[in-house]
Amino acid sequence: ILALASTTVSVDDVLASYNKAAQSGDANDTRSRVNALRKALGELHTENGSFAVIAFDAKMGRVLAARTKNSAPLSYGFTADGTLVACAGLTAQAMGLDASLDLTSLPSGRFIFGHRYVKPIEFTQFWSTAQGNRAAAPARKARRSVDTVPE
Repeated sequence: ILALASTTVSVDDVLASYNKAAQSGDANDTRSRVNALRKALGELHTENGSFAVIAFDAKMGRVLAARTKNSAPLSYGFTADGTLVACAGLTAQAMGLDASLDLTSLPSGRFIFGHRYVKPIEFTQFWSTAQGNRAAAPARKARRSVDTVPE
């Protein structure tokens, strides 16, 4: 599942970058996968321009949200049961979720990738600090596991 807002980047461009990252990073090693995504998203921005994207990788059970400068604002947060939610321009009420969903704005030039714990990671050279990585937003983790939700 993928949602994209851009006038210069296509869905095919995003999928090609994501697949390139998947092939170059070790799928079993989160750090390797995140670094591969950082590189692929940075190249996508350099070559094609501004974009905002949210994708769900059903095979990995992970959410990817990324935005560049001058793109649609994105937000992310966790529901009460620990589900990661990423959205563009929506509130918890508009999504039919309870008020306990606390959304955090994703800063430009950053991406998140995960399901239980996410930390915004810089992928553009806007600050020329991709190696140092200033998150510009706090790391977030789910309050409780989905596995512990009573039926």
